[in-house]
Amino acid sequence: IIKVKHAPLPSWGNKTIEARDVRQIYVKEHVSQGKNSTTITYEVHADTLSAGHLKLVSGIDSSEKALFIEQEIEKFLRIKDTPVSGEFPRG
Repeated sequence: IIKVKHAPLPSWGNKTIEARDVRQIYVKEHVSQGKNSTTITYEVHADTLSAGHLKLVSGIDSSEKALFIEQEIEKFLRIKDTPVSGEFPRG
């Protein structure tokens, strides 16, 4: 099971996903244009068999942190890393 919990207050973003339902974990870059600046953050997503693509975590401030989270979840679930359309490129 993958559990995503937002604390200290409950959130609509809390999720529970069966591990066997996960096809792939991947990172996406999120660009926000403000009036005077651009902010880039990263999100970790899951591609699932039953619900399609789900955002697990957002607002990560570096690609390295997001890619580390992806790698650790894949390692724990024994998922081979394969490319997903639109994901942030490794390397």
